[in-house]
Amino acid sequence: MKKTIKISVIVAFLLTAVGCSEKQKEKEFTGVFTFVSGTVLHNSHPAKVGMNVTQHDIIETNEKSGAIIQFEDSALITLKSNTKLDVNMLAKGEEGKAMINIAQNSGSTFSKITPNKSKYSIKTPTAVAGVRGTSFSVEVSEDKKTDIKLLQGKVAVKKTAPDAAKKEAKETQDIFVEGAKDVVLLEAGQKIESTEKEISKKEELKSEEKIELETLNNIAFVTEEKLKDTSILKKEIENIAPSNVQENITGVEAEEKKEIIEDKKEVEKPKAKAEPKKITLDDLRKKYGQLSRIKTKSGKEYIGAFKQAGNEMKITTIDGIVSVPVSDIGKVSPY
Repeated sequence: MKKTIKISVIVAFLLTAVGCSEKQKEKEFTGVFTFVSGTVLHNSHPAKVGMNVTQHDIIETNEKSGAIIQFEDSALITLKSNTKLDVNMLAKGEEGKAMINIAQNSGSTFSKITPNKSKYSIKTPTAVAGVRGTSFSVEVSEDKKTDIKLLQGKVAVKKTAPDAAKKEAKETQDIFVEGAKDVVLLEAGQKIESTEKEISKKEELKSEEKIELETLNNIAFVTEEKLKDTSILKKEIENIAPSNVQENITGVEAEEKKEIIEDKKEVEKPKAKAEPKKITLDDLRKKYGQLSRIKTKSGKEYIGAFKQAGNEMKITTIDGIVSVPVSDIGKVSPY
């Protein structure tokens, strides 16, 4: 009898362990870098497009750098230059909803949240923002002041307690409650500021602030299939973040970025200066069409394409552009 009881207990224990394992497996949840520009660190190592982001990871961006992380189809967060954040919580709840909690220590982020897909919150040194289906930005200045600007949806904002950094991330998950104590509810098109002393009154976004948020809101979600394929992600960069969005994220204009890339290539792989390609008459003919033979009164002859500019004739030849006074031109004939 005792032997039967022991076997039953062992079987029950194993079944419970398997059940817990399966439940744990269901809660596994990762984000993916869909855009990386400049110097971006993922747990102190260089981040790359296609890398996974998991709970407790630390992400940092340097000057003129930025990144976008997508959490399946639930949410994505954009990190601008000089931003540091910790992924405090990244899990799936019992209903399958993503539970995402970010601790933003410095810099500027923009979050785009799919409605009814997640419980999403960002905690800074002076504020906690809980959202539902929202597009909003969070900026933390050097003096730890937090600016929150809301483009779409709703954001519930609460002042962070002085020792909030030491508290569990779970405490920030349930502030989005109607009528909750000390919580300010932001509506679309509004902004708010939180300091160590207080939360300011709500204000309307300025037109330029709204335009900036709308630009970042153009960042596209990537399908689950593409998220799993790094080679596809790299090809989709312009679709994920068009050039104007990339400029907004990194603060680097397209031409400046091109120069930086070229300079980097030059440093990495010094190359001997290539000889310039010699231009031929065929090259000139392809570009300008009919060529001419121009003879001067002094006996010089040029073959090329010409145009008159005031009292001078400018002739494009295989050796460059020659300027000749019109009064010195003797004869012009087709070549």
